[in-house]
Amino acid sequence: MNILVKPKSVFLNLAKFIIFLLIANVVGVIIKPYSGEYEAYGFIPMFNFDTEKNIPTIYSSLMLLVCSILLWFITIQHKRHGQSYLLWAGLSIIFLFLAIDEISAIHEHLTAPVSSTLNTSGFLFHAWVIPYSILMIVFAIVYVRFLFKLPKGTMLLFMIAGTMFVLAALGFELFEGYYDEKYGEGNHYSAVLYSIEELLEMFAVLTFCYALMKYITAQFQALNITVHSLATKEYKR
Repeated sequence: MNILVKPKSVFLNLAKFIIFLLIANVVGVIIKPYSGEYEAYGFIPMFNFDTEKNIPTIYSSLMLLVCSILLWFITIQHKRHGQSYLLWAGLSIIFLFLAIDEISAIHEHLTAPVSSTLNTSGFLFHAWVIPYSILMIVFAIVYVRFLFKLPKGTMLLFMIAGTMFVLAALGFELFEGYYDEKYGEGNHYSAVLYSIEELLEMFAVLTFCYALMKYITAQFQALNITVHSLATKEYKR
C-alpha cells in the first residue's frame, strides 16, 4: 500500500499540534504558582517548554530526526544521480545530532565548564551559547554557497527556517540568561522568553521539514511511504 504524503497537509496538522502544546504550556505557567507540590498532577512538567524529556521535547526531537531522515533520503537520491551530495549528508548528520541534543540536553552540560573558564555572566550566563555560536558561524561559512545554489523556493524556506531557529535558540537564550542570573530560574520574564523561544524553534523545524518535503516532491516527483502488509505477502505466496 502506498501512502502519498502531502507537504501542506502535514504542515497544517503539525502546526495545530504546536499551537496545542503552546496553550498547554501557557496554562501550566499560569497555574504553577497555585498548583502545590504535585504541579497539577504532572500536567505542568508534562507540557512545560522549559522542562526536559516531556511531550514538547519528544516532539521537537522527533521532528529533528524526521528532518535528518529526509535529508539522508535526498543525499541518497543525489548520489544515485551522480549529483553533489556531501553537504546534504552533512546536514543529515547535523540534524541527527540536534535531535539527540534536544532529548538529552548536551548543550546545557557545556555551561559549567565554559562559564568557569571564561567567567561569563549577564547575557552569557547560559555560557553554552558561546561554543554553539562559533559552530553556527562555521556552519554558515561552509553552507552559504550551497544555500544559494538551491531552487529559489527551497532557498527562501531554508533562510526563513534558519533565521527563526538561530533567533530562538541563541538570541532568546541570551536574554533568558540575563533574567535567570538576575531573578533566579523560574522567573516570569524567562517563562515568557522560553515560551516564545520554543515556539519559534518548533515552527522553524516544521518550516524546514516542509521545505524538504516540497523539495523531494519537486525533484523526485512524489513523496510516498510504502507499507507492506503481512496478509498481502501471504496471499501472494
